[in-house]
Amino acid sequence: MDVNAALAELRELTAAWERAGSRGPWTEADADRAIELARDIDGWITRGGFLPDAWQVRAGTGRPIRRA
Repeated sequence: MDVNAALAELRELTAAWERAGSRGPWTEADADRAIELARDIDGWITRGGFLPDAWQVRAGTGRPIRRA
């Protein structure tokens, strides 16, 4: 699983939902996909996977850690 890609897609879906005011062009498929991504990210982290890059912060800097 590419946790970084999953988080990016989840953020895109969430932003689209917010732009639509929860009444716009969001489809049932979009909602299903958002739920699937959230479940997959949770499972990944729960099983010991690393956090998405955007969630990792270098101590004291507030900046994300860059993976090589």
